[in-house]
Amino acid sequence: MRFKLIVLIALLFSCRKDKYSSVSIFGHAGNGMTIQNSIYHDNSLESIQFALETEGVFGVEIDVQLSKDGDLWLFHDGHLDAETNSTGCISEKLSEELLDVHYKTINKERLVQLRDLPLNSFSGKTLLIDVKYFNDCAGEDIDVPVFINELESITANFPQVNFVILSKSKYWVSAFQNVGFEVYYEMESLSEYESLISSGIHCEGFILKNSSCSVDDVAFLRQNDKKVIIFDMRAPKPIRQALKKMPDGIITDDIGAALIEKN
Repeated sequence: MRFKLIVLIALLFSCRKDKYSSVSIFGHAGNGMTIQNSIYHDNSLESIQFALETEGVFGVEIDVQLSKDGDLWLFHDGHLDAETNSTGCISEKLSEELLDVHYKTINKERLVQLRDLPLNSFSGKTLLIDVKYFNDCAGEDIDVPVFINELESITANFPQVNFVILSKSKYWVSAFQNVGFEVYYEMESLSEYESLISSGIHCEGFILKNSSCSVDDVAFLRQNDKKVIIFDMRAPKPIRQALKKMPDGIITDDIGAALIEKN
């Protein structure tokens, strides 16, 4: 009897471990956006390396912006003022100016260019590139073709890394697809899906907030051969909720908690 009980417990744990094996874990802006959960500031080289060196992490989401002289820099906010020792917007700065910009943190991590990431060491990983297409200082879209040309010139040298575009603007989806990038569009809810399809927007996948999608929503999209990634979760409970929806991946601010819940 005791032997049978031990076998049953072992089977239960084994089933639980395999249940979410198909769900990939992505770090949000590296090791997370919330400072209390993160060792390093989001979008810093240190944060990205820490996340990708963590066993079980499939990749990271990063926020990428275009500088005035056409370089790609990692930064989340529309303005530099709150988080760094500089002011204004990335899109209004030359790269020479941005080289001296650092975060207002204990470690004073510097802003980093996409080109300067050690991409040769990211073999087999996925970088979800959240395109910051809007220039907050000028109040208009950036020059997206310039963004794409620079992105192509960087990524072409690293076929061992999977680059996926995240877009909040439906107007630029086809431009990235035309040069060979997979594009996942961020929907507010599934209610947008039919209008996107009817207007000719055909993305490889979709990004949805955990609070804005259900198990059925995720199942519907996957049945239509779309990848689904869920984001916006910072604690074990919402991470568990997201995993139970069985998406292709989750973007989390707490990769440690996500790996524990997955396994």
